[in-house]
Amino acid sequence: VLENKCDLVNMSYGEATATPNAGRFIQLAEELVYKHNVVYLASAGNAGPALSTVGAPGGTSTAILGIGAYVTPALAAAGHSLRGELEAGQQYTWSSRGPAPNGDTGVNFSAPGGAIAPVPQWTQQKRQLMNGTSMASPCACGGLALLISALKAEGQAVTPARIRRAVENTCLPVKEGSPDSVLTHGRGLLQVDAAYKYLRRSAEVDVPADLRFELTTHRSDGSASGRGIYLRDPADARQPLTFRVDVSPKLHEEADTRTDRLEVEQKLLLRCPASWVRAPEVLLMHHNGRGFELELDSRSLPEGLHYTELQAFDATAEWRGPLFRVPITVIKPLDPATEPGSSGGSGAIVRPDASIDLGALHFQPGKEVRRFVAVPAGAGWAELRIRAGEVDTPKSYMLRATALLPHTRYTDSEWRTFAQLSAHQEFTATFAVTAGTTLELTLAQFWSSLGDASLSAELSFHGVEVTPAKALVIDGAAGNCKVYAAAPLRREKVKPQARLDTLRIPLRPTEAELAPLAAPRDTLPEGRVTHRLLLTYKLSLAEGGKFTPTLPLLNWYVYDGELEAQMVMVFDSNKQRLSVSDIYPEAVQLRKGDYVLRAILRHDDASLLGKLKDMPMVVERKLEKPIEVPVYPSNSDSVKGSNAVSRERVLCKGERAAFFLGPVGDDKLPKDATPGRLLVGPLTFGLLPGNGGGNGNGGARACPAAHQLTFVVPPKKADPPAPPAAPAGEEVKPGFDAQLAEALRDAQVKLLKDLKCETEDEKAAYEELQAQLLAAHPTHLPLLLERLQRAQRAAAAAKGDAAAQQAVIAAAEGVVAAIDANELAVYLAQKCAEEGPGAAQRKKDMDERKAALIEALAAKCAALLELLDAEKATGAGTDSAAAATSDGQEVQPEAADKASEAQDGANEAFHAAFRELRKWVDTAADEKYVLLHAKREVLAGRLATAFKVLDKAASPEDTPAPRDVLELRASLLAQLGWVHWERQQRRRITAAFPPSYPLF
Repeated sequence: VLENKCDLVNMSYGEATATPNAGRFIQLAEELVYKHNVVYLASAGNAGPALSTVGAPGGTSTAILGIGAYVTPALAAAGHSLRGELEAGQQYTWSSRGPAPNGDTGVNFSAPGGAIAPVPQWTQQKRQLMNGTSMASPCACGGLALLISALKAEGQAVTPARIRRAVENTCLPVKEGSPDSVLTHGRGLLQVDAAYKYLRRSAEVDVPADLRFELTTHRSDGSASGRGIYLRDPADARQPLTFRVDVSPKLHEEADTRTDRLEVEQKLLLRCPASWVRAPEVLLMHHNGRGFELELDSRSLPEGLHYTELQAFDATAEWRGPLFRVPITVIKPLDPATEPGSSGGSGAIVRPDASIDLGALHFQPGKEVRRFVAVPAGAGWAELRIRAGEVDTPKSYMLRATALLPHTRYTDSEWRTFAQLSAHQEFTATFAVTAGTTLELTLAQFWSSLGDASLSAELSFHGVEVTPAKALVIDGAAGNCKVYAAAPLRREKVKPQARLDTLRIPLRPTEAELAPLAAPRDTLPEGRVTHRLLLTYKLSLAEGGKFTPTLPLLNWYVYDGELEAQMVMVFDSNKQRLSVSDIYPEAVQLRKGDYVLRAILRHDDASLLGKLKDMPMVVERKLEKPIEVPVYPSNSDSVKGSNAVSRERVLCKGERAAFFLGPVGDDKLPKDATPGRLLVGPLTFGLLPGNGGGNGNGGARACPAAHQLTFVVPPKKADPPAPPAAPAGEEVKPGFDAQLAEALRDAQVKLLKDLKCETEDEKAAYEELQAQLLAAHPTHLPLLLERLQRAQRAAAAAKGDAAAQQAVIAAAEGVVAAIDANELAVYLAQKCAEEGPGAAQRKKDMDERKAALIEALAAKCAALLELLDAEKATGAGTDSAAAATSDGQEVQPEAADKASEAQDGANEAFHAAFRELRKWVDTAADEKYVLLHAKREVLAGRLATAFKVLDKAASPEDTPAPRDVLELRASLLAQLGWVHWERQQRRRITAAFPPSYPLF
């Protein structure tokens, strides 16, 4: 924006936020507006028609102008092709409404919200009708661009404060007198010509040009602050309240003290049209600001929405309009706890069973009907019943039930749906509610649904109070958890249903790297450097499933988040990227195995990122089949595991019952549910009426009011002891001297394995100790296997070294020679296992011998194959040079004959070793040896058979495919002449085995 010297910014996107006017994005936007004089506009949101649905950043940020969407009759006819005409222009039904949770109006002004817009070519058309506040905001931005252009042409000062004041004080008001007019339309419709005349007239009095007023309101009996006054809770309207209003004039941070700051002196007249608001009449304002007290007494107000403003006018030039406003929104809800039969003035009637008859509601296109109800204590869900009146054609309605909770998105506590009702049609819905809040029930006939209509509606509250409430924990080590359920409002049908559907795996970073970012795109104005924190987590899974990596401390906070950016990538053990997610976690299907998760966080404050170096990550797995937690009527039944609750029962009003959750059997837990990890899921008690069924509940469904159930995985049970051997005689134990010799030998072998051989001294010590041990224990298998494995590692490091491969062959033959194959075969051929003293140890010894024999034969085969490949390469070179001369002499054929004989000998040795290997293992079926089997098929010239053998190894179920398997497949495809398949296989290898982790 600054590099291109932009005067305006439009942002046609946004979403719900937990905290208005807060977060890193808002800080940067304020810097852009207040420091660099950029006018910033954004869409207010498309989440209406309920109140307080404005989105961030447009509707919740002081520095940004939030734009609502308006539809005129001409736009409706030409753009939307309605079959009839609108009587008057109106706000689109879905356009978000104010106020913001902190009391600000939310919508600054409105503009046409529909347009025939250019669209991408993949839509197969040049343009299409688009509507939304995303259309209204650029429309308003274009209007403000005209103003700025005119001011620049005339040499007038261009500041966001001047533009905002001119536009808001010259808008065309819409539906003046309606309590939700300002909250719906803002100041009204943008009038570019009137704003231009205002700016020309105010040029001499707008001094300093960037002067703006920052408001903060504080309730006298509380500590929360806001940008206005917003009373919504049921208790707020029961007594007079006082507020402290602090007003601070703000100038550019580089404003001169003598010429600018000392000149700030505003003589203000304070006016409010509402009789229930008392405030001072005058206010003398200097640069350091002033504060005053304001009193609200809303006790005499009827039920419903009430909006007013305290406006501050320039006493010397009232024509300038308000220089600042204190928006005041009061919602007075109908309380179901009042005397039955009473009404709050809206026609709604309270009934004794915690229900409210909302009466007959009349509608026209675009009309909203709002009813505010105090949710009674103990309520957990509500039921809304609607019946349509007499209509000629079906009518479309937007239905909303909205409550506000501190630092919570309205979307987390709002129920919404869309219904189309014909004459006399009934509609029923249930939704969760929060006791003690004010519920706004909004019913709106959609703006394009033509014709008058009427509805009758009834709202009833239900609840099953659970103690302990909300967070219920079953400690797996304790067995069960006792909870109490009561029906505080009315007679309720209950049937506890508990299940665990999510496993939470906590992780700590294994690495944390904090570094500055030097690229130009990462540099903020004035050379400020952005830093990034790279966190690495390791995840090992015992079984596959759908997993979601989450950063609970940061996720779901977008515009109100403290960081500039966050992103998480998931990689397999080969560094192949499997998924990417950001603020909103996304699930990824993972198989059994090891994974690396990398999270990147960005901010220009390195110290802030430093505090997050040890931040945990929680990986959540959604269980394919939830674990049903048994619920019992008594502790005795819980202990015995009998008489679990399976049918519904009735709780009378005020009645309390106890239930016992668990225990949960170890056999039901997923493999990754290790001790201390958590399983979570919903717990419900109440039932909704059903349409009949055979489940013993009359077809009833669980209510929408769910509590979170948490299960702490207990310690694993101990493995059962091995059964005692049959008493068939005494087992002979070695003497003390023999045991001492074995222990000394084993310690020496362990030391041999631990030697790294990184220096010449270590290599010499290793060779000397190995020689001593081999001389003393020539048939000790662990020692011989150590020599073999060490030789294999050396051969892998010295690729192409024939001597290294010969060392592997020699070590493998040493292992084979130490094992009596006939004795081993006889033992394994027995139909029944041996019994008696020493049988278990003998079985263990034989299993170890078999494993060692297979490992040695496979190593020998692999080494022989390497020698064959090397000799083939040498032979090919000899053949190509057979006709060449050296020092004038022809190459003698004896050398080629010797090479051929050596190759034939190695070939025969390989086949002999492979035949011996196949006596002990099915190399074509065992994934560990299938690559060796395929190479043998290649050696025999059976290329297609070799390719088929590799099918299963190339797509294993639990782990990524090995690279050497994929490389051999690609080589086989090339030899077969299947070039297209080879190309695809090479691409797969490149994607599956990147050389490094990709950049964020």
